[in-house]
Amino acid sequence: RWLNYNEELTGLINSGHSKNGRVYRCIGDNHDVHGFEVFSPAVLCGIGNLPGTIQDRSIAIRLERAKKDELAKRFDSRKTATEEELCRKIARWIQDNRSKIEQAEDPELPDGAVNRLADNWRPLFTLAELAGGEWKQRACDSFEKLSETEKAASEGTGIRLLNDIRTISKEE
Repeated sequence: RWLNYNEELTGLINSGHSKNGRVYRCIGDNHDVHGFEVFSPAVLCGIGNLPGTIQDRSIAIRLERAKKDELAKRFDSRKTATEEELCRKIARWIQDNRSKIEQAEDPELPDGAVNRLADNWRPLFTLAELAGGEWKQRACDSFEKLSETEKAASEGTGIRLLNDIRTISKEE
């Protein structure tokens, strides 16, 4: 919730969306202006929507509370050995493939990935192509599912209702 009320932090996160992102701050008694590089992919979570400018620069993953019968095992934050091992493996893969990642050409993106949406998904499709195997298809499936969810969330209830009525009318 604090992010909605902090314009400086929102601006910092927005600037960090692109590789050339910079913010300028006055430093010292003479108030000299200095530019700071701020590129940094970030993971944010919370209840409700992010500020619009951050939402536009995000891949939103909407979480839902699991039903009792959906839980195979409860998560225990004191027992994270599996997650820590996965984190180490990902870091090692990134380290081993750093030069390939830096030299990667633009990946092939799904048809619906344009403008800012393409900017948001391009790094994930780049990693999927480099990883090979089923990762490209998994990225495509994720894009389809999450883009559909994002579109529905941005339309609002009234527009979704009208679209649903149109769909039902066409089926009859």
